[in-house]
Amino acid sequence: MNFEEALKHCKDGTATQEEKDYVQSQMAMANSMFDDDAHRAAPPVKEATPEEVKKAKKRLKSRYIVIPVVVLVAIVLVVGAILGGVFGYAATAANKNSRIDRNRMIADAKTYAFDVLSKSPMAHPFVTSEDDLRLESVDKDFRYNPRDIGKSYYTYEITFVAFGAEVEIEVDPRFVGTAHYMYTKDVDLD
Repeated sequence: MNFEEALKHCKDGTATQEEKDYVQSQMAMANSMFDDDAHRAAPPVKEATPEEVKKAKKRLKSRYIVIPVVVLVAIVLVVGAILGGVFGYAATAANKNSRIDRNRMIADAKTYAFDVLSKSPMAHPFVTSEDDLRLESVDKDFRYNPRDIGKSYYTYEITFVAFGAEVEIEVDPRFVGTAHYMYTKDVDLD
């Protein structure tokens, strides 16, 4: 039996004896709860024991801290593996695209630098042989080709110094034996 319907019938005066008895019993039960000091004095929420608090903290930690951290670490590892594979392949391709070894490239760049310092309009009066040039630095620069990672490559910036002069040569080892193989990036005759 539905209490609300039975109460409505009682108010309307159309309730059966059974509905009247039901509403009176429910009202008596509710009144007894309000009259009972034990029910009124009891807190609405049960106080947790220290063990229950520890269990709740552990569940909270695992649900909101440990699981998200583990998922985040897994995502970072997967993304790192994918990017490592992509860039690893690109770096391998860049090494394969270099058609000359490093020592030969430096020797070619030294010859080119000597030509710049001795035979060009920027000639330096004291540079008379390639032996006058000293290798200052070799900087390797990775050129990533996003459209075709197999066509990624390295370029080199090779710097020579001699008697206060400095020559920076840009070398692209993909073009060995062509006019695009190396060019003068900067000359400083101080």
